[in-house]
Amino acid sequence: MRLWRRAVAGGRISAVVRADCQPRNGSVSVLPILRPAPMTTPSAVPPPPSELAVRTCGVAGITLALFLGVGLLASGMLLVSGKVELLPKPLTLDAALHGEVTHQLAKQLSGTFLARHAANIERGASWLLFHDTGPRVRQGCPGWLFLIDEFRLNRDAQANAQRKALAVIAVQRSLKKRGIELLVAVVPDKSRIAATRLCGLYRPDVLQTRVQHWTQDLQAAGVDALDLTAPLQPLGEAAYLRTDTHWSESGANSAARAIGLQVQKAGIQATPQRQFQIQTLPIAERPGDLVRLAGLDWLPSSLQPAPQSVAATQITELASESAAGG
Repeated sequence: MRLWRRAVAGGRISAVVRADCQPRNGSVSVLPILRPAPMTTPSAVPPPPSELAVRTCGVAGITLALFLGVGLLASGMLLVSGKVELLPKPLTLDAALHGEVTHQLAKQLSGTFLARHAANIERGASWLLFHDTGPRVRQGCPGWLFLIDEFRLNRDAQANAQRKALAVIAVQRSLKKRGIELLVAVVPDKSRIAATRLCGLYRPDVLQTRVQHWTQDLQAAGVDALDLTAPLQPLGEAAYLRTDTHWSESGANSAARAIGLQVQKAGIQATPQRQFQIQTLPIAERPGDLVRLAGLDWLPSSLQPAPQSVAATQITELASESAAGG
């Protein structure tokens, strides 16, 4: 760009000639033009890759390309064979907008041979390196596993609860027409009863009254509903198994007694009466279903989350006297 040489006071130029040789009105500062450009320090030359990186980069690239190619081929074969549906039936706008379409497709593809084994390797490595239990399970205190669904908030929680309550009410009324009484036992979450073993896991406060409200809705509609929180709460962590979603024998026994008392209050007697023999078996390891959900059950027992050993109880029905005599 050429500048006119006619300068004015104050260190400014009255006109500028643009690159196309057309005059431009206005004034610009001379200082930025006359000021020398700052010296820049040349950036350091990056070090050359190591000999190991040079040797392995080709192998890594080929491995990645093969892995992607095999995965694409396997997914394509599943789509062509009809074992995987690209679009769910029926396809709704709500499902498409909220990601249900891609969720269902990913769930189907995850069942392929390659995806299943790759997922096992990833899960095992994540657990061994970072003690990560995956997207479906959370670890509280050491050795205690919880289902992630117990901490998750659903945007349609209230509507889902009402829909399930209406379904139970409909079943109760249908059974009552046939002279059948229904008792609904509402089971609290493991994270509610074993709250002392969460160790930092956050359980939203809004979930605290969920069981009570749902039970009250059933009772208000005439359904005999029993909230098992009260009989299980005194047991605390002993009511549930550490690596499982189910009760321990202590928890199951407490729940069974509470249900039995509720049945007796209704004036129902179990007939015919049975007698049982109870035997305690030797202590043995009990595999937890949360270990399987975390994708760690394929690892050796020594590398899995610490297993729990319990003494199971074996219950055998005794033959009645009438049957023995006849």
